[in-house]
Amino acid sequence: DNIIEIIIKRHLASFNDANTTGNYEVWHATLSRPFRQQFTAGRLKTAFKPFHDQQIDIAPVLAQAPILSEPARIDKEGALILKGAFETRPSRVLFDMRLLPAEGDWKLISIHVDVLPVADPSTGGSPGKR
Repeated sequence: DNIIEIIIKRHLASFNDANTTGNYEVWHATLSRPFRQQFTAGRLKTAFKPFHDQQIDIAPVLAQAPILSEPARIDKEGALILKGAFETRPSRVLFDMRLLPAEGDWKLISIHVDVLPVADPSTGGSPGKR
């Protein structure tokens, strides 16, 4: 479990660094070869533009443990599947990663990250309402 947490946080920290700085070259170099071939650093910058433009910083996840929505598993293609969330406030950070073993490490082949408002029980559970 500790190794899974380290893998998740390391990849989210690199993702966050790219988004907060606007420089996707360093993050791009850490991705799996198939991911790098499919997405240039420029395409990554375009794909994650809302994170950069809205100055979304998910660094608070580094101080918390992830909550996996399903057990970590290896799929039929040999990819490590990691899905879950960090219950940060005021927004939770959801992640869905597929990683391939390469060069003695687990490298991203796909990543999906959402930042969603946490429901406020005092407003009947509706996120974003006050």
